Amino acid sequence: MLGNERIMNRSIELESLKESLKTATGIVRGQALIKLGRLTLHSDHKRSSTMAQEAEAIAIAQEDEKTRSMALNLLCDAKFMEGQNNDALDLVNQALEIQMPIKDPELLVRSYTQLGNIYLRLSKYEGCIQYYEKAIDLYKQLKHDSGIALINCNMALVYKQLGEYEESLKAGDVAARLYRRLGNDTGLARTLANNATVLFDQGYNLESIKLHMKALKIRERLEDKEGIAQSLGC
Repeated sequence: MLGNERIMNRSIELESLKESLKTATGIVRGQALIKLGRLTLHSDHKRSSTMAQEAEAIAIAQEDEKTRSMALNLLCDAKFMEGQNNDALDLVNQALEIQMPIKDPELLVRSYTQLGNIYLRLSKYEGCIQYYEKAIDLYKQLKHDSGIALINCNMALVYKQLGEYEESLKAGDVAARLYRRLGNDTGLARTLANNATVLFDQGYNLESIKLHMKALKIRERLEDKEGIAQSLGC
């Protein structure tokens, strides 16, 4: 039910933003473009990139540094999805340079999360942990449980790569508890599968299989074909 409500609310917000863009001008248009770009990022990151570029141009013309930094964050996400890691890193550092004097935690947490994600992809695990820890502190300050869950899920992967299995499982357990409370079954399944691979690497085969089966059942119920394939290929 929660999943269906999220999908419905997302659709309503998308249509509302599209409608507002028909008449919006100036910085209001720029901020609407950023919001719409975030919502369409995973379905059409090239379009999101175009919207971010227009939003940045508006922000520069209006001398609105906060909005410009948000546009740079969106551009970073688009470049990250394209696999352009160096471009993404440059963009998020530009955003962070603007955001540091502003000291807005909602801005900073996005940049720290992006930096952690980029460093994770580049296998620079120590730097990744540093940025993720900064992000978690800010998410806690903002009381943003879904953000805390996501970062812990990612940190579980980092600790696994470093061979720090106990820390990996701890981070995974935190993520799983939060995802259960939030009703985010997709996140829960991903976290359970991650923990299962950690247990397998330690030789706990039976415990690993049990977690993989739990993740698989959730993914089957969600009709998550990609997730099911991952579970069956584990």
